[in-house]
Amino acid sequence: MLKKKSELHKKLVKEHKIEFMLLDIAVIFIVLFNLGAIVLTNIMVSEKQYETAKEEGTEVIYQEVNPIMSNVHNIEDSGTKIFDFIFILLKQVSVLLLPLLIYVYYRKTIVSENALLVMIIIVIYWMYIISFDFCHDLGLFIGKLLYSK
Repeated sequence: MLKKKSELHKKLVKEHKIEFMLLDIAVIFIVLFNLGAIVLTNIMVSEKQYETAKEEGTEVIYQEVNPIMSNVHNIEDSGTKIFDFIFILLKQVSVLLLPLLIYVYYRKTIVSENALLVMIIIVIYWMYIISFDFCHDLGLFIGKLLYSK
């Protein structure tokens, strides 16, 4: 039974070589866009600012959440410890790693054209979400470069 599925998978890969190649390229872009969004988010450091809220009449203090960037730029941090930051980073990597491992498993076990179509739809949706996040972060970064003091 397992040998028959393997033969069906090899036959499907030969018939739809371009689709599988485009899926792999799309997943590589997904990983790059996600890492780019993480890097851009960590680059954008908000300087300490004081702003008076008009409705409440209170003072709002903006602080840097990333402890490494707060040390580099001499900005008051929010009390986040380095181990908390590493934990958050590892959680983000695991959030990306889980769907990636699922993709690799199902890519190796697809035996029908319907399953390939479902995989293409899922990867396109996943790429849309991740590229939207990356473009949003890139726009914020460019805006900060253009309009910051």
